[in-house]
Amino acid sequence: MKQALEALLTALRAGEDAVLCTILEASGSTPRGAGAKMAVFSGGGMAGTVGGGPVEHRCRQTALRALAAGRSQVERFQLRQGNDLGMICGGDVTVFFQMFRAAVPEHLALLEGALALLAAHKDSWMVTSIGTAGEWSAELAAQPDAALERRPVLTGAGPWRYAEPLGRAGRIFLFGGGHVSQALTPVLAQVDFPVVICEDRTEFADPARFPAAQEVVMLDFARALARFPVGEADGIVIMTRGHQNDYQVLRQALETGAGYLGVIGSRAKAAATFERLRAGGFTQADLDRVHTPIGLPIGAETPQEIAVSVAAELIRWRAIRTGGKGKL
Repeated sequence: MKQALEALLTALRAGEDAVLCTILEASGSTPRGAGAKMAVFSGGGMAGTVGGGPVEHRCRQTALRALAAGRSQVERFQLRQGNDLGMICGGDVTVFFQMFRAAVPEHLALLEGALALLAAHKDSWMVTSIGTAGEWSAELAAQPDAALERRPVLTGAGPWRYAEPLGRAGRIFLFGGGHVSQALTPVLAQVDFPVVICEDRTEFADPARFPAAQEVVMLDFARALARFPVGEADGIVIMTRGHQNDYQVLRQALETGAGYLGVIGSRAKAAATFERLRAGGFTQADLDRVHTPIGLPIGAETPQEIAVSVAAELIRWRAIRTGGKGKL
């Protein structure tokens, strides 16, 4: 989303109109789901993706026609065997071809506001009203109204209202500044997780080691979470240099409302740590919150592979927490 919106804003600031293609609804098997975006420009250039292949090619063609006609429109595509797209996915997608005009100040303001909210990492939504002739208006909101939360099916000729998550609250507090943390931080940043690196060694709590991190903090692991308000939108990832430090941070993390808790290490290490925590009064329900060994089981061995595994697990956790991409 961010790539498409940034490219769109750049075009408008340069005086160029463009079309933003957004998947409003997807059913069955489709390359991308609701919320996928692709900007198309007058010269045929694109930014972002709605899934690639024939459907993306058709969307590009339709967007260029919308640009030439100077109007927005909604189109449905069937991705079934025997259709004119030549696809056998077995699903359907509904795409909004949204005309953005450089001469309309509200269009510039909407994009600037949306990108500011994305950068702020706060829960926010973009709510778009689409008329029967393709005319549209949009607003940014802290949450959509109850009617949109019920996800009505997109039917008929409109008008429609479409709400999609824009910004997402929450940070990843990553304890430990070693090799795996160095590999993980840029991966998380690429998928819009703001990362706070927490270390107790000066040479490892160096911002130069973590240029993609939102913040690098030097602290005492014995009081690791004293300075941070942590809520259900936040994740805590523990990768310190030793078992005792991991135990200290996890003991404090279990006292927070963090939505995700993960600890690197073997099952044997986890069993020993859990035994200490039980002795300290933590229940099995408390320990069931902890993801360990951390990451999805993909056979990861190197720091870079482990980073992919952990990032994938965090993406899955966030998707479950936020309830998916778009709501109709």
